[in-house]
Amino acid sequence: MEKRAAGRSVVGNGGRLMAIQWIETALGALYFAIMARYLGPALYGHWAYGIAAYLLVIGLLGFGFDALVMLRVGRDNRGAGDFVGLMLTLRLSLLGLGALVLAAYALFDEPDPLGRLVLLLLVPALIGRGVALSARVCFLAYERMADYARFVALFRCAEAACGIAYLLAGGGLIGVVVLHGLCWVGEAGCGLLLIRSRLAPVSLRLTWRPAKETLAEGAVLGLGAAAYTILTSGPIMILRHTAVGMAALGQFAIVLSLTMILAGSAQSFFTAALPLLSRSAPSVDAGIAYSRIAALVIAAGSVFAAGAGWVIGSPVAQWALGARYAEAGALLAPFVLIGGLALVPTGYAQMLLVAGRRWPIALPDVAAALCLAALAPAVAVWGLDGAVLATAGAWLVRAVLLIGWGEARGARAFSRATVAVGQREMPAGADRS
Repeated sequence: MEKRAAGRSVVGNGGRLMAIQWIETALGALYFAIMARYLGPALYGHWAYGIAAYLLVIGLLGFGFDALVMLRVGRDNRGAGDFVGLMLTLRLSLLGLGALVLAAYALFDEPDPLGRLVLLLLVPALIGRGVALSARVCFLAYERMADYARFVALFRCAEAACGIAYLLAGGGLIGVVVLHGLCWVGEAGCGLLLIRSRLAPVSLRLTWRPAKETLAEGAVLGLGAAAYTILTSGPIMILRHTAVGMAALGQFAIVLSLTMILAGSAQSFFTAALPLLSRSAPSVDAGIAYSRIAALVIAAGSVFAAGAGWVIGSPVAQWALGARYAEAGALLAPFVLIGGLALVPTGYAQMLLVAGRRWPIALPDVAAALCLAALAPAVAVWGLDGAVLATAGAWLVRAVLLIGWGEARGARAFSRATVAVGQREMPAGADRS
């Protein structure tokens, strides 16, 4: 009975989060399509570059807080209020530091005046989005996503609707950037208020010893999260510092953005299984079975979708975005496969996380980020094709390492179980040497 109830909780909780993210996906796809069509590849490249820059800062300062909250609350949600308050305090402090870093980068390193202005205007979005995403994780960890879903949908619908109306009325890039920041700041404020009223009476205060312990515990996970962010934002940042130009960057960025949005939407369902997995951590067989099934389903879906993208990608891109985006359509099929590579090892990563295996989770992300950096010269030589090659190679390295570590853990557990069964079945007095 408890297992069925837990399963229903995962399906319901994950389904709600997935519904939220699919709403965001549908609205985001429509919004991005209209933005790309009305702004053109070059201005859309400025938008994508600014988004990638601030998301990179958020990811680099994550310190694994989201995973720690999921595990801590999943084990005991009645006594986790102090930990949630500490996590939010640390998150806000680090986001403030990140805002200063992004502003300094814009002022002293970005040579283009428009690019500099976009980065500075996105500083509020950095803080707002970081807090809002942490609020979502809190509601997901408490398995109360239904209480928060409508507010998330409200802000995302508001941004898309207002942004589309603004663009259709002749608005430009700067207004879209300002609207983006306002909506994320609004969701962040709403999320903090709802955490206090619906989940736990948390307070934002910093206590040195627990903060130090939390940072130390999340350091390895934070390293992996930072490397993962480099995988998602790094290709755009690399392209920005090559000679391909903003128009080509815009072609690449819209396909990458849509791919990562779709991948994140699918991953949300699997993320909801973390509280259940944390309560059944000793069952290695169940974790391996879950990981294999998830990998097979994702791989099959990705291959099918890539085949469709190969056939209709270019005409669909030109129909949706305009004739200037024919190059983006040609990139669709490879990026669907890249999205599949990002998702395939999800179950294995969760199993290792629940088992407390921090380094086997972080090292594949670090290795993949290093692979992306090593392949960066290919971008300078082959342009967009080189960027696709570098991105695919990095995600492939990550998938292979995570699956390999997960299967190795399952094999060791099976070997130990076989030995234990053999010893129990030996007759009394038999030689066990």
